[in-house]
Parts: sequence; structure tokens; C-alpha cells
Amino acid sequence: MIIISRGSIYLWKSYEFEDGTCKDKYWISLTCTVNGVPVYAVLPTSQYDKHYKYNEQRCYDTVILEANESQFFPKKTVIDLKNIRKEDPILLKKAIKENRLSYIGQLEQEILERIKIEIENAYTLPQELIDDLTC
Repeated sequence: MIIISRGSIYLWKSYEFEDGTCKDKYWISLTCTVNGVPVYAVLPTSQYDKHYKYNEQRCYDTVILEANESQFFPKKTVIDLKNIRKEDPILLKKAIKENRLSYIGQLEQEILERIKIEIENAYTLPQELIDDLTC
């Protein structure tokens, strides 16, 4: 059994996106309770220069980690809260069963606090989601 708690970082091998493409992705749990339902998560990206650097509007509701600010992310990394995912429990259980979800570690507390503050002050998130994500 996997224990999924807020701030847990996993590597999800062959994560399937809505368009059917698959890619190995880091996956950070944002769910307030251990093994809580629904499971909310965010997929961090190191594509800051490509997608965020020159687009101020894309930077709303994001937490930007400088290179090595977290021991788990050696590159500049964006945690884009506009892309919070409500994971399908069936797909999550399947990934666990197939050993495609590997625990990496726990996000540092100060970064988790920045994420919480950004969620509380979000411009683009619906209030219901903010309520679900503010523990």
C-alpha cells in the first residue's frame, strides 16, 4: 500500500495526459489528508524559459523554484496551480499496481507553505477548489 500525503513527490512513469500522450512526470500530492479522496496533484515543470519566462499571465498562481531550491528539483521548476489535477482513483490504483508510481520524497516545508499561500490567494482557481486545498 502506498501512503499519499500532502507534499509527497512521486515519479509517475508513462503518465497519460488528456490528449493521449504519455511522459514520465514528477507528481506532487496536494490532498489535505493522508490517502484522502479526491486526490489532488500538480505536475511540476522545468519548462520555465519555454512557457513562463516571457508570459506574465502564465505566472499567475504559480510557485517558481529556483535551481536546487528544493533538493528534488535541480532545474528551475514551476509549480503551476492552474494545472491542478483531480486524479482518477482507478488510474491511480492501476499505476500503483503496475509499479509506475515511485516515491521520491517529501517537499520541503517552506515550499509547501508557499504553495498553501499561493492557493489561498489564487486568482484563477475556483473557490470550491481553494476550499478543498486549504487544510
